[in-house]
Amino acid sequence: MPVISRAITQKVLLVAAILASTIFRSNADTISGSASDFEARFQTGGTIPAGGPYDSTASRTAGSLRVGFQSNFQITSVFFFQMPSLAGGQSINNASLTLGLLPDSATTSVTPAHNGDLVALGFTNIDPPGNSAGDSQSYFYLGQGANDASPGRALIQDNFLVPGDFIPNGGTATTRSTDALGNAALTGYINGLYSAPGFTPGSSYLVLRVNPDISGDTGTKRFTLASAENANAGLRPALNLSLTPVPEPSTIAFFGIGFGALALGWIKRIRR
Repeated sequence: MPVISRAITQKVLLVAAILASTIFRSNADTISGSASDFEARFQTGGTIPAGGPYDSTASRTAGSLRVGFQSNFQITSVFFFQMPSLAGGQSINNASLTLGLLPDSATTSVTPAHNGDLVALGFTNIDPPGNSAGDSQSYFYLGQGANDASPGRALIQDNFLVPGDFIPNGGTATTRSTDALGNAALTGYINGLYSAPGFTPGSSYLVLRVNPDISGDTGTKRFTLASAENANAGLRPALNLSLTPVPEPSTIAFFGIGFGALALGWIKRIRR
C-alpha cells in the first residue's frame, strides 16, 4: 500500500506541476508595432519652402532621418508605432526601442556637440500619421528640461544618443536600443496610454521623438537614423513589446475542477 500511495503522490504532483505551468507560465510574446516616421525640421536659411520654415518633405520616403544641425536646418526625428489590441488578461511587461544608426551621407559632417534625447509625445489617432509641414511644426522643438516635461510629453531616456554614436561617412551601420531605465520608463508610459481617454488599442499610434538636447550648434553635426523605409529591414525602427497573459479566475477554476476529477479517479481505482 505505501508503494501505491507513493505512486499516486508522484502522479498527483506531476499533474499539479503541469497544470501550474499551464496556468502560470509566462507565455511572453514579442511583437513589433507597425512603424511610420518623418524628419521634422526647421529651416533657418537658404530658400524657405512654400509651406513655411517648417518642412518635412525630404524624409517622407527617404531611407534615413537626421537628428541635429546643419548649415540651414535644425532637425529632429519623429517615430510612430501602432499599438496592438491586447487579449483578455494580457498585459505589457516590457517595452524597448531599437533604432538603426547609419553613416552620415556628407564627408563634411563631424561629431555632434550634443546628445539625442528620447521623448514620448503621447499618441495620435490619425492613420496613417501626418507628415506635413504643419505636422512638423507640431512635433518640432529643441533642447531639454522644461521642453521634455511639458504637458503631454515624457522624457523616456536622457542621452539616448551620445557623440560617440556618430558614424562618419564611410563608417559601418549599427543599432542603438534603450537601456534598462529607458525600457522601464517606456513600459510604464505605454501602459498608461492604454487607460488614457481617446486611446484606441489596435488603432492609436504611440509618438516617440529623438531630438538634440541643446538649442544650437554650428556646422554639420547630426546623427543619422534608419527610417521605416530603409532597405535594410534589420535597421528599421522597432518597438518590441513583451506580452504576458494573466490567467483569468475562470481559467484557474476550470483547471482546478479537472485536477480534482483526475485525483478522484485515481483514488477510486486504488480502492478497487
